[in-house]
Amino acid sequence: AGSSPKVAVLVRRDPRVKRYQDTRVVLNHEAVRDAISSALPGWSIEEFSDHSSVPDVKTTCSLFHRASMILGPHGAALSNLICARKGTPVIEFQQRQYAWDFELLSVKLELPYFAVSTDMEHYGPGSVDVENLRHAVLEATRPANASKTLLDTTCVATSDPSLPVLNKRSILAETTGSGAQVKVWRAGAAGTLMVTCKGQVLNNTSPLVGSHSSLQWNGCDFDGGTCNWQSGISHVSQSKYCLLGDPVPCVEHGPGPEEPAGPLETIVVLTQPQWGAYYHFLIDALSRVFWLHAQHPAVLVDPKAFFHLGMMNEVGQAWARLAGIQTTSDGANRLLDGYWTARTVYFPPGNECANTMRGAEPFVISRMRTAVVSAAWAPSGPSLPPAGAAPKQALLVRRDPRVPRYKEARVILNHDSVVSKLEELLPGWEVVVFSDYPQPPDPVTTCQMFSRADMILGPHGAGLSNLICARKGTPVVEFQQWPHSGDFELLSLKLGLPYRGISTKMEHYGPGRVDLKRLQTAVLCSLKQVAGLAQGQDIPGAQTLSFAAPPAVPPQKQPEGQSSSAVSAGEPPPQHGNPPAHTTETAQGGSPEVAPATSPPPEQAAAAPAVHAAGQGEVESADWQEDGSEDEERTGLLRV
Repeated sequence: AGSSPKVAVLVRRDPRVKRYQDTRVVLNHEAVRDAISSALPGWSIEEFSDHSSVPDVKTTCSLFHRASMILGPHGAALSNLICARKGTPVIEFQQRQYAWDFELLSVKLELPYFAVSTDMEHYGPGSVDVENLRHAVLEATRPANASKTLLDTTCVATSDPSLPVLNKRSILAETTGSGAQVKVWRAGAAGTLMVTCKGQVLNNTSPLVGSHSSLQWNGCDFDGGTCNWQSGISHVSQSKYCLLGDPVPCVEHGPGPEEPAGPLETIVVLTQPQWGAYYHFLIDALSRVFWLHAQHPAVLVDPKAFFHLGMMNEVGQAWARLAGIQTTSDGANRLLDGYWTARTVYFPPGNECANTMRGAEPFVISRMRTAVVSAAWAPSGPSLPPAGAAPKQALLVRRDPRVPRYKEARVILNHDSVVSKLEELLPGWEVVVFSDYPQPPDPVTTCQMFSRADMILGPHGAGLSNLICARKGTPVVEFQQWPHSGDFELLSLKLGLPYRGISTKMEHYGPGRVDLKRLQTAVLCSLKQVAGLAQGQDIPGAQTLSFAAPPAVPPQKQPEGQSSSAVSAGEPPPQHGNPPAHTTETAQGGSPEVAPATSPPPEQAAAAPAVHAAGQGEVESADWQEDGSEDEERTGLLRV
């Protein structure tokens, strides 16, 4: 210990070694080495390479044991961490489809773990972002982090090592181009399209999205689950529901594949796999409607348009209204589940499965918070407490053991001790418990509670989905399940919420306890973010979007020339990509029908606001786009 110079071991998968598809070869190896050298002046950089021959076992173990830092791509060589000294920082160049092997090993060996995201597939080469790498190296050498695990003992921006601050650039990158466009399919003269209970669109039996289709799908797999309404594990409606219309169409239960309902004129598909589960409904599915707000706002108020959302109860209805969908369960329902047919289907870009370590699209997540918080604190309702209001609130999510659930999944067994500890650590604060017993608060109340909170804590589970309403800068402390799942870490990052994770032995299907010493560390570190966060500030989008409380019954289509957008005139539609024109595809095969971009009428052109696209500077000109259909209002998309 203390020998000079310090040694940084850089693992190299050499491209001269024959391997399948250059598996996890770092293409910019020399730039990586230079970045490490510049960040570690006076250190010796020693490569552990598999070219010519791998060092023998004794030499390998000695090298990893001498190292003061170890870096390298996901792969076999990092297995030699078994020889590293306790407290030696590890920086893994992660493959794109993240695997936990070496993070788990590092935690067990008490090696501070850091990660740098890359574009490497498991079977393929890739490059390391050298700026992120340099940041990781500097973070790993900080004295405060020496001989500590990042899991729950240091005040860093994120205390879970799986998704450190270093991943921000890739996780927060917004989709652009054709991948950011709402897909529109129209059936032929005598045909219809089918939407399944899982949100997959079929033309006859051929999928238009997902497996064996031309449209890439990064969401969770369509293969799982059941659409049988009689199944005890199905989320499909088991009771009768009716739709807005004259005559009123009704179904006795969520329609199945053998008895699809319809056809309807228009269906907007928001449902994604794991439909009906609260997190997947709220974050994966409902957020997709904000692509429609940006590109096809007229559809939102078209009484002939229905929304396949996968949750039909009043919770689903209320959240849909907060998101700008005009629907009620008593006479003006516009939500669907199960199998339905339609003549036109709108398919907004899907949200990636959180297992890809990216999750929902940042573009829709940020806009969803703006909309639902604005609607929850609508002028007709209660007001958000003024800036500096006292007392500050710590909101503690509770999965109550009195609620029947499978194997007491993620119930905190020492809940009362957690409450007492919070009261001890936060004198003058109010500790508010958000409980699901006997049932959770309604969505409007829920959103108000989360947007009012100055700190939010709770176990991994549905309750943390309501972070969508939290103010930017509000610290989040998650009681992590084992193994940790990144859903709420990803969501916190996209919402600008400082995140800390407390590791527990709680399995996904099982209860657990929170270590009170770790809780103390997390809370005291979180207080640094609370300092200066004024109550009532940072309600996102307060001056850019205005979503009024939706009427109980959808209005009829507005007269020609009037705007039907749910977005206020002060907010130009977001800029995503620069397509030459709006594209519509027929479901009978053949080439897409492309409507040329057109200019707006003079009075509309004069009123068109200047648009600023993030990271793209000043706008030189803007084009007006419209759908090709003759009866579509001119509500198109302003683009750079």
